[in-house]
Amino acid sequence: MSEFFLLLFILSFLIYLNPKSALTVFIIFGVSSFLFLKILEKKLIKWGELKNYHGGEALKVLQESLKGFKEIKLSNLLNFFFSKFKFHNKHLTDASRKQVISSTIPQYYLEFVAILSFIIFIITLNFQGVPGKDIIVYLGVYSVAAFKILPSINRLVNSFNTIKFGQACINNVYENIFFKTSNLNSNDTKYGKLNSINFKNINFYYEKEKLIFQNLNINLDREKIIGVFGESGSGKSTFVNLLCGLVKPKSGIIKYNQISIYENIISYQKKLSVVPQDVFILDDSIKHNIAIGIDSKNIDKDLLDQCLKQAHLYNFVNSLPNKYNTRLGENGVFLSGGQKQRIGIARALYKKAEIIIFDESTNSLDEYTENQFIKNIQELKKTALIIFITHKKQLSSFFDETYLLKNQTFLLNKKNNDFH
Repeated sequence: MSEFFLLLFILSFLIYLNPKSALTVFIIFGVSSFLFLKILEKKLIKWGELKNYHGGEALKVLQESLKGFKEIKLSNLLNFFFSKFKFHNKHLTDASRKQVISSTIPQYYLEFVAILSFIIFIITLNFQGVPGKDIIVYLGVYSVAAFKILPSINRLVNSFNTIKFGQACINNVYENIFFKTSNLNSNDTKYGKLNSINFKNINFYYEKEKLIFQNLNINLDREKIIGVFGESGSGKSTFVNLLCGLVKPKSGIIKYNQISIYENIISYQKKLSVVPQDVFILDDSIKHNIAIGIDSKNIDKDLLDQCLKQAHLYNFVNSLPNKYNTRLGENGVFLSGGQKQRIGIARALYKKAEIIIFDESTNSLDEYTENQFIKNIQELKKTALIIFITHKKQLSSFFDETYLLKNQTFLLNKKNNDFH
């Protein structure tokens, strides 16, 4: 902002000294600089898109390589993953290098235009019949002005170029994470006790040529356990993201009790909880993992006990020397897979969620523990809508309604027979 006011003051002073010559120079300087920046802007946006894409792909290859290192090593696939990483990293560095080089060009271009402007300025003064000694005075003033103005303009141009280079990344974040809602107030007066969730004419895609949902229409009622089945890539994760309000459909609407969830997305999200396959565990006490984000003095002990009992953790917690204050270690290292899942359930219950989503939550459990786990959540449907995402069709007998994700929509099977 200080740069802008400095430029405004100097330009106003120069116009005051000699309006005709100053305006002629400013028009020539401004038009030539604008055309140059428009040409550079297109290049920067393109390089930014390349950096955004190849940077994401390089990071994905790196994460996959580290996660599956043992199998990759045993299968002699190191060169395959290294080649993929090298390919994307090369394009990433090329785009970054071009952006760095382009950041030095405006300085030299602006200096060239400034010299050209000086020549035009002298010519216009001669045409006006200004005496030679006055021309020298004007040139001195303009030289000092140029000395102050050019660095400021160069900094403004570089800031503009940096924004344009990062535009692709900003657009990607905005489109996939943030979207406008009519009310971002976190109060929950809009949404009362859940009756139903309704998906109406939902169309969604990440890429236009790869439609994930087409004209999706489903109604999910309270006090039911809904099973959602589907093969890998069928859209189960996208369905969860839509239901959680993390992404917005390209068309159609999702309603909570006939009210759009986007009317007050923060208030809506307070009404739901997700228990994923790998429950997020803080390296903190049991009570802080359940009443997550709440200060110790504000934790409701009675509600905590109630949630532990419903999640079948009460006896386990009370058998520990430090009870609620027992630390769980990094990523719950001191817990079994089933206990981690129960921590996730207790967390959802403490939140008093109206919708609880189990997203492939039993994948890491053996068959006996899995069956016991699902029997335990039967009790939860008395207070919430339970949605169970899985690919295990043998679990269908536990659910009130089952849906199969297929051909970009949901197929309902109320009798819970095996899908074919």
